[in-house]
Amino acid sequence: DSAARVLPSLIALSLIFKRPSHAVRVLGLNGKVQMRAILGMFSLLMVMDLVLRWAMGSAGMNEPGGGLSLGDAGVWGLVFAVVSACLLAPLAEEILYRGVLFGSLRNRLGMIPGALLSAAVFAVLHFYDGYGLLSVGIFGFFCALLYAGTGSLATVIVLHVLYNTAIKIPEWIVYHARLG
Repeated sequence: DSAARVLPSLIALSLIFKRPSHAVRVLGLNGKVQMRAILGMFSLLMVMDLVLRWAMGSAGMNEPGGGLSLGDAGVWGLVFAVVSACLLAPLAEEILYRGVLFGSLRNRLGMIPGALLSAAVFAVLHFYDGYGLLSVGIFGFFCALLYAGTGSLATVIVLHVLYNTAIKIPEWIVYHARLG
């Protein structure tokens, strides 16, 4: 799972950049992490998610396990879920979808069309339906805007870590933790 998350980003970076230091500079991986922007965007995304859940009702929410499998059970399942979904996925996905894809599309199409198209690809490649597709698409769109606004992919990666952690840990507690 971890290799599948990281490998596409590493391949893309190796094809585009001759030197790792060039990739770090161009993508804004060494940019200042802007906590106010992260917390503001995180708050906005949480409110938008509540509105989306309310508007859709139970449409598209057909996964009673919250996206977790039996492989996520137990303490080692939690460790795996946190490392994979809360650390590696944000790093790899932001490099690939915002750094490479959105950056290229923004240069060719402009900011809003680039943000919309990269968010659509990001959402579709998560293989959700209904609510999940829209939720991930909205998240991807706002990550692209945050990247464009700050120039710091590091800021967007931290937002993605926070967002995935806010989803994954409560899901794990509900579906796998021994309560009582």
